[in-house]
Amino acid sequence: MSAMPRKTFCRQCNSQVALCEAVRCRSRFCKVKQDWPVTPARYESAELLATVSNSPPLLCQIIFTAAGDDKAMVADLRSNLQGDPLCRLRHAIAWAGKELGFSYHSIGRALNRDHSSVMHSHRVALRLVPLDDAFRLLCEDLARVGESAA
Repeated sequence: MSAMPRKTFCRQCNSQVALCEAVRCRSRFCKVKQDWPVTPARYESAELLATVSNSPPLLCQIIFTAAGDDKAMVADLRSNLQGDPLCRLRHAIAWAGKELGFSYHSIGRALNRDHSSVMHSHRVALRLVPLDDAFRLLCEDLARVGESAA
């Protein structure tokens, strides 16, 4: 006779889920949020992105600013595309996020990346800032947006 999985309540959505799902729910995304369709509709605003990605709203505001409030660009930034302009924007977001004191893990959640990818991106940004004036200005502008919104 197999034991029924013990049910508990999710801390984020108050739905009754199995204990193993509740542990995952607490540490990562809510089960309800995982069921959201992957469409540009989840990128309507920085607040909605923060809710869906379980990341700080200020960081999502920086992402929207870097994308010029273009929902398709935000979707591209969080996708697996690797064009040079997208990578440079991700590097700038990682730099600005670390300047504002966010962890690699939270920046990674906002960008849909692993923390080690964000660490690499931050290292690349640190090398680019003294060499490229346009990139430095972009990074400083994004950090200024974060400071003014805080």
